[in-house]
Amino acid sequence: SKDGKKKRVSDKVRTMLIKSRADGNKKLRMEDRFHLELLSLMDDGENTIATSNESAASSYKFFSRVSTAGKVASSVSGPIGKNMSVEFLVSVNNNYRRLPNTMSLHDAQQAGWLQEFDTV
Repeated sequence: SKDGKKKRVSDKVRTMLIKSRADGNKKLRMEDRFHLELLSLMDDGENTIATSNESAASSYKFFSRVSTAGKVASSVSGPIGKNMSVEFLVSVNNNYRRLPNTMSLHDAQQAGWLQEFDTV
């Protein structure tokens, strides 16, 4: 169908955008990279809001496939401040689940929790 084709093209364009703009260890081989869109949210107990403004809330990064969820989460702790706790959340059936800090990206993908190019 026409909508299905547009979605596939849109997904391909998003994939290329993330690959072209992602920051990470440039020494990693392309096949060893795991690309993610990182979305920073702040929860003050009452409201969940994106940090500062919408454009600053999202960033593209790549990590080694053996990097842990904790390493990914700590990569955004600098911009939000050291006094904030950071968690790695994935969306599953419209609910958010916290990945264990010691789980590797590869293991999370194998378990079906995460796919490359996901927003976390």
